[in-house]
Amino acid sequence: MELAFRNSLNSIFSRLDRSRRSDSDSAALHDKVERRLAIFREARETKFRPVMDAVGAYLMAKGMEHEILIFEPEPNAPPHDRESRFCFHVIRPPRRQDAREYPGMSVACDPFSNTVRFRTNRVWTGGSAGFAPTGAMAIEEVDLAVFQDQMLAFLAAAFR
Repeated sequence: MELAFRNSLNSIFSRLDRSRRSDSDSAALHDKVERRLAIFREARETKFRPVMDAVGAYLMAKGMEHEILIFEPEPNAPPHDRESRFCFHVIRPPRRQDAREYPGMSVACDPFSNTVRFRTNRVWTGGSAGFAPTGAMAIEEVDLAVFQDQMLAFLAAAFR
């Protein structure tokens, strides 16, 4: 086989190899993102949910309500848009239409960057001022103690 022909073949198949590696990398990234989301969802349901339910029961004894909102990514969303989050809102009577008008704590998992972000909204005025960041860490670092500390800090600020 002559050298020019061989070089052309190598060029053609090197593009094919790069394309295959890219597809393989994309599948590996998708699997990694799904594993990280699964870790976050399991922690939400087995560790954080019992804390939120206990705080909710405490609030009910004080004449208030709470609401937990869960937001999941679209099934076919690209890896960088696969955020999963939940919000815990404290509701004082009389109840308005939207729970976001009350103080809330949001916990969001960005599996693409392997980060969990905590945000709080301490508004009681009937209009949301938006969520302000209160911390961020790797998914593996978030445990029950971290969540409880964030919840207590949020409640302390909300009831100042």
